[in-house]
Amino acid sequence: MAEPLRVPPSAGLRQHHDSPTETAMTSDLKDWKQTAIYAEVDSGAQAGRPGFAEAKHLLDSCMNRIQAVLQQGGTAATDFTLHDAQHGYHVAERMVEIVPEDVLSRLTAFELALLLLSAYLHDIGMTPEQHRVRGHYRYLLTGEPSGLAATEIDRFRQWLDEHGDGVTPPLAESPPTGRTLGEAEWLVAHYCRERHNDWSGEWIEANLAGERLGTYQNWRDNLIAICKSHHVGFDELDHPRFDPIMVGAGHVVHLRYLASVLRLADVLENDPERTPEVVLRQRDVDSSSLIYWRKDHDITTTKIGDQYRLEAHPRSALIHKATRDTAAMIEAELLVCRRLANETDFSRLRGSSTEMPHRWNLSATLTQRIEPLDGAYEYIDGSFRPDVRRVLRLLAGVELYGDPMAAVRELLQNAFDAVRERIARERLSDPGNPDLPDMLGKLYSVQLHLERGTDGDWLVCKDRGAGMSKSIIRDHFLVSGAVKRADLLQLARRCEQADFRLERTARFGIGVLSFFMVADRLHIRTRRCQSAQSGEANGWRFETDGLSGFGELKRDPDCLEGTEVRLLLKPEVIGTDASAFWDRLLSYVRSVLLHVPCKLQIKCPSISEASWSVDAPGWVRKPGDYATQCLTVLESPEERPSGRGDLPEQLGDLTPSERLTQWQGERDRRTRLREAAHERLRWSQPVTGDLPGGLGRFRVFFPWFELDDGPCLDFFSVRKDGSTRVLETEGLSDRSTHGVSPWCPFVMGWFGMTADHDADSLKEHRWRGVIEVDWTAAAAAGLEVSRNRLQPSEQALKAIRDLYKNLAGQLSEFARSHQASIYALYNTASLDIEPPAAERRFWLYEYETERQFNWRAVSYPSILSGRAIFDHGQLRWQGYDYPSLCTIELSMAMPSTGHL
Repeated sequence: MAEPLRVPPSAGLRQHHDSPTETAMTSDLKDWKQTAIYAEVDSGAQAGRPGFAEAKHLLDSCMNRIQAVLQQGGTAATDFTLHDAQHGYHVAERMVEIVPEDVLSRLTAFELALLLLSAYLHDIGMTPEQHRVRGHYRYLLTGEPSGLAATEIDRFRQWLDEHGDGVTPPLAESPPTGRTLGEAEWLVAHYCRERHNDWSGEWIEANLAGERLGTYQNWRDNLIAICKSHHVGFDELDHPRFDPIMVGAGHVVHLRYLASVLRLADVLENDPERTPEVVLRQRDVDSSSLIYWRKDHDITTTKIGDQYRLEAHPRSALIHKATRDTAAMIEAELLVCRRLANETDFSRLRGSSTEMPHRWNLSATLTQRIEPLDGAYEYIDGSFRPDVRRVLRLLAGVELYGDPMAAVRELLQNAFDAVRERIARERLSDPGNPDLPDMLGKLYSVQLHLERGTDGDWLVCKDRGAGMSKSIIRDHFLVSGAVKRADLLQLARRCEQADFRLERTARFGIGVLSFFMVADRLHIRTRRCQSAQSGEANGWRFETDGLSGFGELKRDPDCLEGTEVRLLLKPEVIGTDASAFWDRLLSYVRSVLLHVPCKLQIKCPSISEASWSVDAPGWVRKPGDYATQCLTVLESPEERPSGRGDLPEQLGDLTPSERLTQWQGERDRRTRLREAAHERLRWSQPVTGDLPGGLGRFRVFFPWFELDDGPCLDFFSVRKDGSTRVLETEGLSDRSTHGVSPWCPFVMGWFGMTADHDADSLKEHRWRGVIEVDWTAAAAAGLEVSRNRLQPSEQALKAIRDLYKNLAGQLSEFARSHQASIYALYNTASLDIEPPAAERRFWLYEYETERQFNWRAVSYPSILSGRAIFDHGQLRWQGYDYPSLCTIELSMAMPSTGHL
């Protein structure tokens, strides 16, 4: 039986002990003919018992070859304890110890032959063919098939998905380092161990194909089933295919009994000869496997009557832990075998009164005595262990997510992921059709609504996505932080081969736990879509009462493809005003969604007429949705001033009535200015595209203002007075500020959901346009567990800088294409590009006598009497500071050519 996949580093373990003898190498190597089982077969053949001559002939014909491969094959991974011919010998001897003496003498020749063959062959896959080992190793390093069949590559990739911590071939795109080679060796060794059960069956098929066992036609298939059975559980062994069968004239072959004997003998085989000290010194055994070489030297397992006893005196706590694990495995096998004996009755054919000799006498319990050698340590469970209930509550709490509404985001993210998966699976049938994603996105929708019932308010999310199978619910949905599903990683590779991306987050993570920030109860109905080929003919219904509850799963034949999640909201979440809650929910969803894969509808007619929908897959927001945010410098508090501290300094000496009048006038002027800015605000046509390296997608657009005398990138309130264009500054707090420059956000999303970012290079940058980026690759950014914040990678930051260049190019093209505007010089100067022709250069002049600012054509020659600045300073009004553009304060000297 193979060791667990990983163990902690073996601190304190030496590479060898100074033992006085080398037990394994000083004892004689045991030959298969020395086993008690072969002696029984040989004796029966000499006595002329039926079938024994045929069994002896088979063993004599093939056992020497089997023993040679195990002893001299040389391909077994050096990290693992020996699975050689001596291991087979000791398993065979344990079998004789397990089977009662009177039962052993009554087993048929065919049963004895299968026992001896399975003792040696059950782990022969641990010594695989050299070409197989080399092929996997080369594929892992280079990504080239190296003689491996496509099915074997798919199997290897699936194993890497589940156990390889994100490893993707090729590991070495340049000359490999020692670390890379070591990682490849480790992965291939553990993959071979994972596959050895199947490879043992393949070896039997390939190498024993011409052998005969009397009239026993299916002996190879039955042998393979017995060999593989030492890695299956009770339910598999209880299957009718392991029932006793009759072969020829009264020969019984009790497959279930033979399988039980093999699995127990295998786990009991912990003889020190399996881990010889002299061999250990020759091998570079990984520290994670070293304790399994050490522990067998400290264990003694004996059979006393009908009970096994394990005694050990480990030299370290780590070996003590490995010994306890071994004892637990032995006891688990004893329990399985005892249960099989009780529930299937080894001594009788199923459905018959015929009695057979097969009997199981062993107790289901293992007597244990495990004590430190000479008090070398005090044993405790020295591993870190979570308080599961408390950790779950922390992961489902506001402390992690910051806002209970984050549960709605996770609910929608799971629904969108399911739709993305279904769309991807169906696109594979016609990957070249560019219209298919949009068509499917309109077909498979997501709905979010609130239902009011007698038991409370239910938040319901329905999607027509891929749905969940029983195994997905059990192994992923209910497992916090579960590894990415192997089927999704495989699907992602198929999508890439078809030249499109899956764009699914690929895991439930801990997001499902967030549901219990807002809900006391969770109900799910789901059915896997047909394109996923789950093989399930029905859907499923799962219900649970929160983190402390125990969920119940039932078949649901009436469930449609997709998933419906129902959350019974906590009373304190919805509050006393359900309409206010719904408005808050709508506002939150609109703020968090950036890009969707399908139609979305949110409504609750029983509470509010307010609803929201996205009618097609794609970018969610309209440019106009950013209008208020872009003109935030013109927003003002609505509260009336109540005291001196609420008033600008220049109003401090006025009476209360005068202060109120002054405040109202300023507010009204600000309102008119804001309304005028919004009325004149226009947006460029959004430019969309995909980011390089499959990082994600982007959309870029910018605001501009359609003023009377032409387009301008910033807003000025200008009135015509005859032929004069007078700048109006009412509504702005000081006379050095004459216009408003819109503030445009940079918006990041992660698979369609917005997230804050920590990129310092972005915080200090002022954008003249809106840039939306939806990252859809792990290489783009690191995401906090709460999914609230992103840390862009260097690759992502480079892509962002390129987007800024894209925006700058759009702005420059805009300025050049509007040379007739009297604001053309202002537009080009603000972008630091070539100014318009001299006859189209207008600028702002201040007339000292009138204290008035006018736009007029630049005349030549001029002398510089002031300064032209684009300084993003502060606008102070009503005691509040607002970011604004301090426009020009100058009489201007303009050269005949060149830039400002």
